[in-house]
Amino acid sequence: PCKPLWKRLLPSFASGAPSSSSSSYYIRKISESWTIIVLDTTELSGHSGFKPSSPQARESAAYLELHPVEQEPHMIPWNGGCTQRQLTWLEDQLRKAVKSDTRIIVASHHPIHPEAARRTHLAWNYVDIFAILSACPAVRLVVSGHDHVGGACRQSCPGACQIYLTVPAILEASVDSTEYLVLNLDELERHTDEHSAEIPSNGLVVSGGAKARRLLGMVT
Repeated sequence: PCKPLWKRLLPSFASGAPSSSSSSYYIRKISESWTIIVLDTTELSGHSGFKPSSPQARESAAYLELHPVEQEPHMIPWNGGCTQRQLTWLEDQLRKAVKSDTRIIVASHHPIHPEAARRTHLAWNYVDIFAILSACPAVRLVVSGHDHVGGACRQSCPGACQIYLTVPAILEASVDSTEYLVLNLDELERHTDEHSAEIPSNGLVVSGGAKARRLLGMVT
């Protein structure tokens, strides 16, 4: 039978190649020069599924107590974030990426950049996550969901620039359309180097839904 598109595009996922983490956040090499890091932004939340006595649940409760929703509107129950252990792991992976000259795509359910989504839909500790990502020139694209209307922005970082994309939900698409993106990684690298403002955006998007293409076109 014909393999699904994602299996043909990402063979390392399809083959079940081992990752550097056995938890719900992990890293996969998807090409010679590109790696994807998948964060679990529900690990720090009230709906993570961990037992109340677990370190994750205790950390979540403590974080929520220190950040009341009355003062921080993104601290609502259906949002979440990354535990300190996950953030430490992320920093370690990014250091390795810089040393090996690897380009990184980061994926998370909850948006990280306050200009790429509505404030009420951001990850609980988006400030901490963003501080780590925005300081790393290896990170070129950060893809999120959760905020159904979508959003996008461009962020400068030392030696490169980054694109933060919140992909519009397929639930909000018209019945005769879809919301997805297929990107050209060679073009993505060119668009996120130091001089990418001089590069035309033709060729970055191979195919995709109209809303996602329009959002990405606004920042490339």
